[in-house]
Amino acid sequence: MSFVNFAFYPATIALLGLTILLQSILRKRERLSNTCTKLILLIFSYMAMGLYDVRFCLCMTGVILLTYAAGLSIERAQDKARHRLTVFAVAALVLILGVFKYLNFFMSTAFGLAGKAWTTLNIILPLGISFYIFSAIGYVLDVSWGNLKAERSLLDMALFLSFFPKQVCGPIANARDFLPQLKENRRVTLKGLEAGVQIFIFGFFKKLVLADHLAVFVDDVFYAPPAYGTATIWLAVFSYFLQLYFDFSGYSDMAVGVSKMFGYDLPRNFNLPLIARSIGEFWDRWHISLSSWLNEYLFNPIALKFKRTVAEWPKEKRRKYKNLPTYAAVMITFLLSGLWHGAGFTFIVWGLLQGIWSVAHDVYAGWMRKHHREFVQNKP
Repeated sequence: MSFVNFAFYPATIALLGLTILLQSILRKRERLSNTCTKLILLIFSYMAMGLYDVRFCLCMTGVILLTYAAGLSIERAQDKARHRLTVFAVAALVLILGVFKYLNFFMSTAFGLAGKAWTTLNIILPLGISFYIFSAIGYVLDVSWGNLKAERSLLDMALFLSFFPKQVCGPIANARDFLPQLKENRRVTLKGLEAGVQIFIFGFFKKLVLADHLAVFVDDVFYAPPAYGTATIWLAVFSYFLQLYFDFSGYSDMAVGVSKMFGYDLPRNFNLPLIARSIGEFWDRWHISLSSWLNEYLFNPIALKFKRTVAEWPKEKRRKYKNLPTYAAVMITFLLSGLWHGAGFTFIVWGLLQGIWSVAHDVYAGWMRKHHREFVQNKP
């Protein structure tokens, strides 16, 4: 259920009222109260998903069961069997995402290169699949790496992946942060309601007042560019960037606010990215949950693998190409980041450009640190 759908507000108020009533009745039985609260939230999460399409619930259920079983199996396995199970689980999750989001794109590209036509398949894209698939992959890898114990509660696993505030636009929840919250008796409190409402209203203002009003101007200009002057077109281009920021960050704030109303914490997804002094700092501030996920589960493993390969090279060659593993990992990470944002060559090119700019900035910053001491003291 979208935050901009009017039905969301009475439904959420009713859910809050039901939760408060239940927690009041069971205030002396914390464990039962916590279980019932999570069950109500899970049912509401499935209802919110089902309002878009019931089939979305089937896809999400399949991912939940796969992730739950994979975590338990991986934790019990040893050495090679553990590695094989991890590879199988991650590959299965990636395959699910790939079929729904990328199959038509990859097949049409392959058929086009072969000079043949591809008949586009009518495949629905489940709501929020990129977000809960990434959460699931992160969980599986954390269990495999020994960073997290496998979750025994199917209820907790289901709520972790389906929690309704983050269904539409995230943020991507980390199992190490969110699952422990589900073990605690999180309650609806006045302090949590006050903080949650404030965050929600701030996000509401960014989304419906700023982003949606900018969209009116941007859409008019983009629809008929020849009707406008150069200055107006450039203003529309910059306005589109602001629209995108206010829309996404506003929706993320609303998700964080709603979650806090029920006593749960989702990660902050934006931290004033427009004041960033470098592209690296920008990505530390923009879509933080995705950047953190990519850094931990994609960039670091790739960079480590490449560094081990480079470590076997002769000393002179190793010294000459010491930054190659990092730069290669940056390019691969941004390439896949672009593909995550959408199935199209535009997104792939965008990802490659972000990688090139990041590497170029690092090379420039390294040169400046080497030749200008004041840059070290005031580095961005």
